[in-house]
Amino acid sequence: MTRKQGSHQYDDALRAQAVALVIDQIMPVSAAAKQIRVSYETLMKWVHESGRTAVYRWVHLFYN
Repeated sequence: MTRKQGSHQYDDALRAQAVALVIDQIMPVSAAAKQIRVSYETLMKWVHESGRTAVYRWVHLFYN
């Protein structure tokens, strides 16, 4: 879970962990973003890039 200092480049492990919090652990994006210390917009971008957007919508429709 590392981030380069002074940069907005995050490693793949951090991205995967953040997406897993939202989709697999059914955590709201805002809460996961705070926990991982990234912006809401960045985390939503990662969810979309993960290709799991349909899963995200279905999970959060029924569990939130």
